[in-house]
Parts: sequence; structure tokens; C-alpha cells
Amino acid sequence: DDDDDDDDASYLQGRYNPTEENITQSDVMEFQQDYKEVEMVEDVGSLAQSLGASHLGRSLGLQKEMMSYKASQAKMGEQVQQMQMQQQGHNSIGSGVGGGVGGGIHIM
Repeated sequence: DDDDDDDDASYLQGRYNPTEENITQSDVMEFQQDYKEVEMVEDVGSLAQSLGASHLGRSLGLQKEMMSYKASQAKMGEQVQQMQMQQQGHNSIGSGVGGGVGGGIHIM
């Protein structure tokens, strides 16, 4: 595994042609400052697969959340409908029995 750096250099040399520009001292300083922020991706396929799996996981989570939300909305709608039907039932029964304000008062 000590030869990995040598293998990488020869591998990359065949894939990426050197540029015409010379690297300046300021370029070297910039590279040294930014090296912790940059990550070399050697296997793009694995990276793409990982990102795809992450995206799929988020999508499935959002889908589950939406289904749960829709189910709770439907249940709430059913409850409101039942309450309205019960109120209508009480109103029709109550109006037939004595009828409105003062309906139970008899004047002699």
C-alpha cells in the first residue's frame, strides 16, 4: 500500500493533461490554505450512489410525512362531518318538541 501514491500519480497523469500555466508561489500558498476544505473524490460512482441513497431516504421520509398528514386531515374531516350531522340531528329533534324560546310557557 506504500505504492499507492505512485500508482495515483501515473493514473492521474494519463487522465489529466498538465496545463500550460506555471504554478506561482501565491498558488501554492492558496492550496495550502484551502487543502482542509477540499476533498478529492476518486470514485465518482460511489459518491453518486451515496448521494442518490441520501436523496432517496429524504424523499421516502417526506412521502411518509405527507401520507401521515393527509391521513390526519381525512380523519379530521370525518370527525367534523360527524359533528355536523349530530348537531343537525339535535336541532331537528329540539325544534319539534317545544319549539323555540318560551315554548314551554302556557298562559291560563
